[in-house]
Amino acid sequence: MSVDDPGTAQLISNLGLASAALTAAAGAAWTASRCDREVRSFWAFLAASAFSWGVGQSIWTYFESVSGLELPFPSLADVGYLGAVPLAVIAMLSLPSGTPTLVGRWRTVIDGAIVALSLLGISWELILGDLFRSASGTLLETIISLAYPLGDIISVTIVAYVMLRARETNTHPPVPLGLVGLALIAIGVADSGFTLMTAAGTYASGSAIDIGWCLGYVLILMASRVALHSTTTDDEVNSEHAYDSDSPGSMLMPYAALLLLVLVGIVSLIDTGALSPFVTSLRTGILILIIVRQFLASRELSVVRRAIRERTDELYAIRHRYEGLALHASDVVAIVDTRTRVSYVSGSIKTVFEHDPDEVLDRPLTDLLREDYAQTLTAAVGQAAAEAQGTRTVEVEVAHSLGTRWAEMTVTNQLDNPHINGLIVNCHDVSERKILEEQLLHLAFHDSLTALANRPLFKERVEEALKADYGGKRVAVLFLDLDGFKQVNDSLGHAAGDLLLVMVSERLRTCVRASDIVARLGGDEFAVLLPDVDNEAAPRRTAERIIGALVEPFELNGRSIVVGGSIGIARTKGHPITCDELLRNADLAMYRAKSRAGSAIEVFEPQMHTHLVRQLQTEGDLRAALDNEEFELHYQPTIELRTGRIIGVEALIRWSHPDRGLIPPLSFIPIAEATGLIRDIGRWVLTTACRQMVHWQQEVPGYRDLTVAVNLSGKEITRPGLLSDVGEVLRETGLDPACLMLEMTESVLFEHDETTLKTLDGITAMGVRLAVDDFGTGYSSLAYLHRFPADVLKIDRSFVERITGPAQDSELVNTIVRLGRSLDMTTIAEGIENASQMEVLRQLGCEHGQGYHLARPLSAQELTTRLVHTATGASTGEAEQVSEDDQDDLLVT
Repeated sequence: MSVDDPGTAQLISNLGLASAALTAAAGAAWTASRCDREVRSFWAFLAASAFSWGVGQSIWTYFESVSGLELPFPSLADVGYLGAVPLAVIAMLSLPSGTPTLVGRWRTVIDGAIVALSLLGISWELILGDLFRSASGTLLETIISLAYPLGDIISVTIVAYVMLRARETNTHPPVPLGLVGLALIAIGVADSGFTLMTAAGTYASGSAIDIGWCLGYVLILMASRVALHSTTTDDEVNSEHAYDSDSPGSMLMPYAALLLLVLVGIVSLIDTGALSPFVTSLRTGILILIIVRQFLASRELSVVRRAIRERTDELYAIRHRYEGLALHASDVVAIVDTRTRVSYVSGSIKTVFEHDPDEVLDRPLTDLLREDYAQTLTAAVGQAAAEAQGTRTVEVEVAHSLGTRWAEMTVTNQLDNPHINGLIVNCHDVSERKILEEQLLHLAFHDSLTALANRPLFKERVEEALKADYGGKRVAVLFLDLDGFKQVNDSLGHAAGDLLLVMVSERLRTCVRASDIVARLGGDEFAVLLPDVDNEAAPRRTAERIIGALVEPFELNGRSIVVGGSIGIARTKGHPITCDELLRNADLAMYRAKSRAGSAIEVFEPQMHTHLVRQLQTEGDLRAALDNEEFELHYQPTIELRTGRIIGVEALIRWSHPDRGLIPPLSFIPIAEATGLIRDIGRWVLTTACRQMVHWQQEVPGYRDLTVAVNLSGKEITRPGLLSDVGEVLRETGLDPACLMLEMTESVLFEHDETTLKTLDGITAMGVRLAVDDFGTGYSSLAYLHRFPADVLKIDRSFVERITGPAQDSELVNTIVRLGRSLDMTTIAEGIENASQMEVLRQLGCEHGQGYHLARPLSAQELTTRLVHTATGASTGEAEQVSEDDQDDLLVT
């Protein structure tokens, strides 16, 4: 068989066309199974169209190139060929339309029919009429012959109509419409050429016209491949369903086609002198379709108008709802530009900050702020504007008719939002929170009895003085410890002792300059900061004035009381020194002065550092203490104030040194922290306390819910292995996590970072509770307190001892109790020394308490005896009075 043989060429051409069509059908079907739901029908019908044509071509090939029989006309091949046209039209019409209503879809079909019939009439006048009149076959043969160009006209019309809509609405079709359109046009041109060549008797398989069919189905296959590898966004596919049938071009296209038909008819009438009955029938049908189209358009317009009215009413309702929310909200919302000029502000600004909205519009929001806060807000707006969706939060003071109000302003960048085109500023009034924070902050940094600075504030001022430049002048610190104060407390009572401390603080103020700082460090210890000493004698002169002021008797309850003072002085000497070192030196000098008889003044000398050698010895002994079992735990009960019942205990470590006797925790815990021994000691304390608690719960009836509190130092909280240690101890001892409470000082909340927060969250996730110890003596920020997962607030003993003093100062304790209640936290008062304090605390609503009036720290055996005694019905409400010397020996970690 030679390729040059006509029969071979026909076979190759026929098989190639059938293969191209069937391959295109397979590709379109595969795409239909993988594409989005919106275009699945399109690819399915397009696959059916290609398959129908491929079947027709296969039948043609069988008759012409395989069996050698003459192909009858009409035949089953014509069914396949002609069936491809309506399936392709349905595929094009199934594309997402801008008219999702049923009426709109029918209008689109009618538009296509009008155009198709108009083009059919034009073709009839120009070509098809002559072919029909010259046909020699039967009527069926003639109709089928004309069906080919007619189908081509319809398919090309639909392609042109859909592509015109897509171009005019500037949308991205959900399919490769260009490739599909070219494919259908190529097939239509080939069909039309086939009809003309057949009528002229010149067509034979393998002719050049076959290229049109082959090209068409190759383009369909390419389109199916492109569709699988391209993506469109939901907005591209669904924006008004991608096409708008009411675009100007698509609306005019049916009328333009009809007008062209009329013009062709007029030309034909002039040439022939008569109108074609077929064309006249087409025009009549087209006019009927136009009437139906107008009716459907009117119906659709009514639906659209009703939808617009409903949507408008809905939008008005939403607008009024949001206006009401904005007017009566507790927050103020504003929209500003990058220079803080206000383009919108909610009506709530009138109720929150008492500013009329009209007065604020078109003005910079910074006009309502002080200059320094205006700069703060301007900077926040600039920073937020520099980032996509950037957010910044600042706290500023806003002008108010009664002065100013504190506001928390959150700036959010919405410059890229076309509906906002600005930055949203959400303003929340935080004045009450700021006032409470300032009150707590003042109380936290000032002694509640004397109103002097306390230790944290004094330390802060010393650090500031060391950093400041005083033109070569020195910084000096004086530590004062009252002589004879304990005797006043023992003989006249704590109330008289408190009054004496107040009177001493007043005299100290008269002995210093306005730039000096006087502080009460605790108990009967005071300190004075001299930030700008011009000579070495100045600190001693100040100390002598203080000693002289104390010599004059104090009048207490009709008695003349004389107290002395021991003062230690430490000053900078030109070389760098830290705050802690300076305070340590002053403390060392004060203890040296106190060791001398009578009121004395000592200036720190380097030889006083000898005691550090003793600390080194302590460190060495501390390393062996665990192995030698020199540590022991005492347990101080926590009492429910309402019932007097023991609800828990606090574990307190003691070091029984073989040579130095009982060493208080404050003498070795800092050393343990510095050397890293705190982990082993802390693990021992936690294990021993948990094991002892399990013993009490199992052996003593009625105490299954007894809890144990263990103190954590700042170093322990930051070490990485804490979380795993707690978990291991709980598993080893079998203690219920709910029966363990870990205590941390308030400074932990302020001094540590997010890592600490994660550690504490991990502890609470186990079920272990957390307590804030000595609450009120540190940085009492509600913001920090909210962030940390604490369950218990322990009120510092310095506040408890004031509630029955001369000033009857219970306000701070009341504030802390209310704060704990608002945060759903339990409050425990520390250092309850008498029945009056316990009664006041009970009235204030404090739930639990600790103190020597309730129970002193006990050994495990002593506490076991007491628990057993209580469980058998004995009274547990007897107060235990302990001397202050004993208290000093039983310091808590």
